[in-house]
Amino acid sequence: MIYDLEVCLSSVFYNTDYIVRMDNLNIDLLISPQDTHAHYLQNIISLCSMKQIIDTPTRITSNCASLLYLIFLFLDLRVLESGVYDEIDVSDHRIIYAYLNIEKSHRPSHKRLCRNLNSISAEALENMIIQIDWSQFYAMNNVDDMVSSFTSNLTNFQLSCVAYV
Repeated sequence: MIYDLEVCLSSVFYNTDYIVRMDNLNIDLLISPQDTHAHYLQNIISLCSMKQIIDTPTRITSNCASLLYLIFLFLDLRVLESGVYDEIDVSDHRIIYAYLNIEKSHRPSHKRLCRNLNSISAEALENMIIQIDWSQFYAMNNVDDMVSSFTSNLTNFQLSCVAYV
């Protein structure tokens, strides 16, 4: 999981104004910094010019206290308040929170055309499938051509599920 985090952070690092990550990585940052996973995580956070702002235990049992729930963010983000909320005692895990002062992004917004698959009706999909000329697929010998043609048929139909996000 920690390696996935590194890949994720490196892929978005140069394309965003802010990164705020709240997570339970199951790495206890209260234990010795010589712990391999804790040391690796701290290196990732440092290399990405980030800081981890939770410093009190987030899981407390009768046997131990550990810092598992983390909030890390860019160094230049202003944290108004952060901490661990102890008032709700439903389990041995605590709730973390942070109030940040984030300015509006100066990056231009991007619109993407996408299909909201939740809004496709079964009837519309069935009607669309009926209209496809399936005989064209029998004449094709290459499965890649079949997939390409099928995908083209599906995307050419105008369903009521196209929206801008």
